[in-house]
Amino acid sequence: MDFYRKTTLGLFDSSQKSFIIPVYQRAYSWEKEQWETFLNDLIEQIEGHNNYFFGNILLETLKKDTKYEIIDGQQRITTLTIFIRSILNVLKKRKDEDILKEFDFQTKESIYLKNGGNIKLRPVEYDRACYDAIIIDNKSNFETNTLSQDRIKKSKKFFENELDKLPTNKVLRVLEKIETTDLTVIELEGKKDSALMFELENNRGKDLTNMEKIKSYFMYQMYVYSDPEEVESNIENVSNIFKHIYLIINDFKKLNEDSVLIYHNNAYIKGYSYRTLEDVKEVFKKSIDKIEWIKGYITELHTSFSNMKKYENSKNNYALKLGELNAPAYVYPFIIKGYKFFGDDEGKLNTLFNLLEILTFRAKLINSRANIQERLNSILLNFKGNLTSLVIKVKNKLNETWYWGDNNVKNYLNGAMYGNKVLNYLLWQYENSIQNKGYSIKNFSIEN
Repeated sequence: MDFYRKTTLGLFDSSQKSFIIPVYQRAYSWEKEQWETFLNDLIEQIEGHNNYFFGNILLETLKKDTKYEIIDGQQRITTLTIFIRSILNVLKKRKDEDILKEFDFQTKESIYLKNGGNIKLRPVEYDRACYDAIIIDNKSNFETNTLSQDRIKKSKKFFENELDKLPTNKVLRVLEKIETTDLTVIELEGKKDSALMFELENNRGKDLTNMEKIKSYFMYQMYVYSDPEEVESNIENVSNIFKHIYLIINDFKKLNEDSVLIYHNNAYIKGYSYRTLEDVKEVFKKSIDKIEWIKGYITELHTSFSNMKKYENSKNNYALKLGELNAPAYVYPFIIKGYKFFGDDEGKLNTLFNLLEILTFRAKLINSRANIQERLNSILLNFKGNLTSLVIKVKNKLNETWYWGDNNVKNYLNGAMYGNKVLNYLLWQYENSIQNKGYSIKNFSIEN
């Protein structure tokens, strides 16, 4: 394990050096708020005389002085290369100015972006084509298909627009400031050191998602509890599972990683009583075989993410209706368990989605302050795949509570509906029902 202080120029200034972001890491996630902070900090710094500090960068050495994996710092390093591309583009538009007569654009590109055939930064695999097109080859357009690709594209545009507002001498001062920025580089040997240091970094309050926090926690626990000869392979197992999870996350269109993590823990850890990752850690600490517990948990977590992707892409009629109703968070743990026990059985999934649509509709129709999750919690925790029993239990639970019972639902449906949030849904369902009976609406266009 080596510690040393470098400037950003010193970090990149080697013709053969390259940095790889492993696929089990989060893809590019910075957005406008972070880009603004990054740029504003630099502009403030050029007005002062203090050194700017870019933080710690954790690297796992794959080949000394040549190839490294970025364990922590991928967002900053990615932003840095995008920022350099943006600066060079702004300056190239002004290349005829006297102040730029001796500016060496090619050298800057070879230091930070590409030297011959060596591309300096390799993002996660599924974003490399976009990054290479937009940043390395400097194309103006690329058909993005992930959020992270969209952020890469937008960040370049943001920096170009903001830097273009500055006079050339100030842009050059910003470039000089970023090149002379200090950072601490920590080079680690192997997954064991990486797991240990990444967990220590997390405890210093890094702004990580809960998925990243639980990943680093488990990698560290593998370090703590594994037999010495199994440490590397067990940590590798965790990183490989999360690699597949992050590939799934990147395909989500509406769901987000931390929400699915919550739904998973609702389903398997403490039901709706689950609050934070400390609840997961509490259950883990009580386990007997901690290595097997981690392996079981992350395997099940991968299954949950995989199944939620199936649900998001489902064309099932009742699944689509749940989407129209803007299904509340408490139905998703049932969906996670349903896919686990029913697999791809369309008949059983249809019954489950139908049940959840009824549950959601009643809850939104009544809109009571009473907590429906408390009534459902024991049903969720005890659900082990018996669909018939689940339908009966939910139906009985709704009817034993006056709020969501049959009689009160009828009262609401027969009462004044103006302003009720499910009115549009009711009208949509009614229109579908009459059209299915042979009616049609011709020559009409309904707006708003």
